[in-house]
Amino acid sequence: MDPAHISFLHGILDTRDEAARRVLDSAAAGFGFASQLERAPHIEVTDTASGLLIGARREAPAGQYYWRITQYLLPFHTMPPPEVGDDPLLHTHVWIPMDDDQLVNWCVSWHPTRAITAEERAEFRAGSSIHVMQYAPASSEAYGDIRPAGHRANDYLADWEAQRTRKFFGVPGVGAQDKAITESQGVFDRSLERLGRADVGLIRVRKRLLDAALALRAQGGPPPGLDPRGYHVRPAAVLLAKDVPWVEGAKDRLTPA
Repeated sequence: MDPAHISFLHGILDTRDEAARRVLDSAAAGFGFASQLERAPHIEVTDTASGLLIGARREAPAGQYYWRITQYLLPFHTMPPPEVGDDPLLHTHVWIPMDDDQLVNWCVSWHPTRAITAEERAEFRAGSSIHVMQYAPASSEAYGDIRPAGHRANDYLADWEAQRTRKFFGVPGVGAQDKAITESQGVFDRSLERLGRADVGLIRVRKRLLDAALALRAQGGPPPGLDPRGYHVRPAAVLLAKDVPWVEGAKDRLTPA
C-alpha cells in the first residue's frame, strides 16, 4: 500500500554505481524506471467498485508524469504496478489472514498473452521480483512446506557488507525484504500510529474495510466486491502528459478488453 518505499527499501546507496543500477533496472518487480526518478512521489487515491486505485506520481522526462497505479481489491488482494512499457509482466499478492497476527501471502506473476520466459524465471530466482525463492526445510508446522528460509532468528539472511557498501537493506531479494521489514514491526497498538501523507493509501484501505464491516453489521447488506466483473482489472504504469487525469489516461490498461 506504500508506493514510496520502493525508492528506499529496495534501492541502492549510490545511483552512480552503474553495475548496481543495471541490476536494479532489470528488476522483474516493476520499479526499474521509477528508481531513476524522484524518491518521494505524490500519491492520490480513488475508490472503485471493488476497492481502490492508488496512484503514485513522479516527474518524468519530456514534461510528463510517470504514474504507478496499484489495484487494491477487497478484501485482501493487491496488484502492484508493472514496469513501464507495452509488454510487462503482471503481479498479484493475496494476503490471507490465518489469525489476528499471522497471514499467508500468495504471490502470482503472469503475462496476459504469453508464457513467462526462461529469462524472467531466472530473474525471479535471483530475487528480482515479489517472490520469496529460498525456503526452509519442510516441517509439521502449519504451512511448514512454504516457510521462507530467511526469518527473524537468522536476520533474514542479511548481507551486512552489501548493506554497508551498496544497498539500503542487505536482505537478499525484493520479496524477502518486504517480509523482513513487515515482520520486524512486531505487534503494537495501531491507535498510537502517526500516519502521514505517504500513508494515504493505507489510510483509505483501512477505511474501506471498516466502512464495509460497519455497513454489514448495521444493514446486513452484502459487502462491496462480490461482483466478479469488478476483478477484471489490472495495475498500470504509464507516462502521461501533465494535464491528463491519471485514472482516465490509464483506463485502457486498468481495464483490459
